[in-house]
Amino acid sequence: MTANQVFEGSYFDGRTAKSRPCLITLKAEGLLIVFTDDLGPADTFWHLEGVHPAEFNDAQYSKLQFGPYPREVVEVSGRAFYDALRAAYPGTSFTLPSHAVLSRFGWRGLFMGVVVAVAMLGSAYVWLIPFVADQLAQQLPRTVEHQLGAQLAERSPFGETDAERSADLEGFIRHMRLDPEVVIKARVVRSSMKNAFASIGGHLFFHTALTDSLTRPEQLAGLVAHEYAHVKHRHSLRGLYRASANYIVLGALFGDASGLSGVLLQQAEGLGSLAFNRDQEKQADVTAHLLLAERRLDREGMAELFEVLKREHGSSSVPEWLSTHPDLDARIAAARAPGPRPERVVSVKADSLRYYFERLRAPAVADSAKAAHE
Repeated sequence: MTANQVFEGSYFDGRTAKSRPCLITLKAEGLLIVFTDDLGPADTFWHLEGVHPAEFNDAQYSKLQFGPYPREVVEVSGRAFYDALRAAYPGTSFTLPSHAVLSRFGWRGLFMGVVVAVAMLGSAYVWLIPFVADQLAQQLPRTVEHQLGAQLAERSPFGETDAERSADLEGFIRHMRLDPEVVIKARVVRSSMKNAFASIGGHLFFHTALTDSLTRPEQLAGLVAHEYAHVKHRHSLRGLYRASANYIVLGALFGDASGLSGVLLQQAEGLGSLAFNRDQEKQADVTAHLLLAERRLDREGMAELFEVLKREHGSSSVPEWLSTHPDLDARIAAARAPGPRPERVVSVKADSLRYYFERLRAPAVADSAKAAHE
């Protein structure tokens, strides 16, 4: 570096707005600042490691800062000071101006940087936040999920419950001998729409229009196995968390969990039966296939269930609740393909399943017989 380069400038001590005229000499170890007035100390020395990133502009103005807050400041007019700094102390951070990006890349580069930043924020919103919310959902204790599910079920946004048929359905499910650690509560809901779905906390809802259209207990077993799989994998809760992702993630970051239950319940009521994505539906089908194989239950019943749905809705008009499901033809083929080989066998009584199935369908059978005689 060129020795003893001296520049005139103004010095501020950081505590007052009053400036002092000074001469700044660039030394190998730092900046020597000599005051040209007699209002205080004669000089001060800034070691390089204490100099902070500066402000420079193309209008012949430069500013350097030094030390902890309140920082000392020197201001120098003239482009020559900035050029001398870069030559004397190459590679130091304080020689990069605050608008270095703009000066280096121009307005086009700055615009592209903004576009990239916006894209990254958008990706975080679309992918990262839902992913974090999904991970948080899987960490929620099942006891808390059951409490939320019970509160939602009490508000009954899904329709009028048929208590007698619900008891028969519970008996059917009980004799399927499902995993006792996965707590479920099933209801039969009076509805003309052929539907069944799993809600948070292990609550299963079966519409009468769908249960009345089944003809074999194996079909109901396939339906129960599929909805049970959604509960086992916590698909409803994870879907609810994704729908409330922004609040949940921010609440987790800032420790605001006081209103979480209310937000989840409000979201669940607004969403009704939460739609699962295709991957979740496929996972539920695979789990159901294995569950049926373990119990030596005919998986043809599951294929027949999908055929019932296909006949109801056809191949072109698919209701909203089925729009995110895998193709029905593919699901029928998968149910009829060679099944998984279970590592265990769960003994179930086919006669008990048939008994509760016939009790469940008794009102529909009676209505059909009555209509036939009229």
